[in-house]
Amino acid sequence: MLSHFYVKILQLVSRDSITVKVMQDDAFSFYLDREKKLLVSSEDYGRDLTGVQNLKKKHKRLEAELAAHDPAIQSVLETGNKLSDDNTIGKDEIQQRLSQFVAHWKELKEFAAARGQRLEESLEYQQFVANVEEEEAWINEKLNLVASEDYGDTLAAVQGLLKKHEAFETDFTVHRDRV
Repeated sequence: MLSHFYVKILQLVSRDSITVKVMQDDAFSFYLDREKKLLVSSEDYGRDLTGVQNLKKKHKRLEAELAAHDPAIQSVLETGNKLSDDNTIGKDEIQQRLSQFVAHWKELKEFAAARGQRLEESLEYQQFVANVEEEEAWINEKLNLVASEDYGDTLAAVQGLLKKHEAFETDFTVHRDRV
């Protein structure tokens, strides 16, 4: 696909400085369009643990896509620089468009990196919240057990309650280390 664009670029060199425009519009406008910028600059970091995990998976796919296209981006830059070096017609416009192209690509990658970092922070926060909620649920469950006024009416009932209390103490020791 890239060689097709390279041939097309060489054919257009003698016409005018449309060359870099062709490189931008035909080959890589995908990376420069607003949709990708909006995606990587989104303020949605997930409302719960599952949401954040899904957003991280989606972001990981985007980062892989960006990384996969980096060699093609570099090839376009090399071609543009070669055209600028070899031609005097449209040289300024080629350089200007290459500068814009590089700036857009850099901005997109910076936004993607920043979003990845914020999603990681959101994941840590949501994991913390989930852990707190789990421990609070455990505390409420055990609070009902130890606040009970039932001390047993028979020997068997007392022994059963003692076993429950021993199990609670063991469970409490484990949870004390987690908190």
